[in-house]
Amino acid sequence: WGNYDTTQYYSSLHGIIMIDSNSLIEYAETALIAGSKNVDTDPYYMRAGGIIKAKNSHFRNNTVDVEFYPYRNLHPNNNKIELPNSSKFEMCIFETDNNDLYYYHPPDKHVILSQVKGVDFFGCKFIGTELEDVHYSLDREIGYGIYSTGSSFKVDDYCSSQATPCPESSLTHSEFKNLRYGVYAVEWDASRLITIKGSDFENNICGIYLSGTTNSSIVLNNVDINPSGVNDS
Repeated sequence: WGNYDTTQYYSSLHGIIMIDSNSLIEYAETALIAGSKNVDTDPYYMRAGGIIKAKNSHFRNNTVDVEFYPYRNLHPNNNKIELPNSSKFEMCIFETDNNDLYYYHPPDKHVILSQVKGVDFFGCKFIGTELEDVHYSLDREIGYGIYSTGSSFKVDDYCSSQATPCPESSLTHSEFKNLRYGVYAVEWDASRLITIKGSDFENNICGIYLSGTTNSSIVLNNVDINPSGVNDS
């Protein structure tokens, strides 16, 4: 966990988890929390600010994959400047592929962002299982990709090359597939910017839902909304 009232500028002041090399976290209620819970399992917000860096990792069949508690990463010499969060995810897979979970312990949200700034996702995949007999009108049945309240974040391609601009052959798109919402974001702070670029949205009830956002950038995405189980007529 972290320290709510200290900056991530000095990373030694916060707990850091770094996962890589095809790591797998599965069948957890919440796989990772940038914070802590008390003995009653309620959020302990004073321990917000933990740093999560994940690359080439797999989150599978968890109710929630990653959750961030409210935290402001203020500059150590000027507390009027908020720095981006140090957490980021590269080439990670957030997935539900066990059909039984949809009926007995349905997935909720792959990633929850609550009042944090600047968490990045590069070339990540958010995937639910395509089920023909699921009642798609129920939100929790198939889950959310990124669920954001009062936060800024970036979803973009991952580039495996050092060249600028990145060659198309070196790009890996982010992907949102078989979900209730690919991205769901509600905003009330104009300084919290959302960028969604170079991503593929396929077979979701709603690809991108934004409310109250200002100057969001939604560019170069492919959106195909045609969920199985929903009659096109």
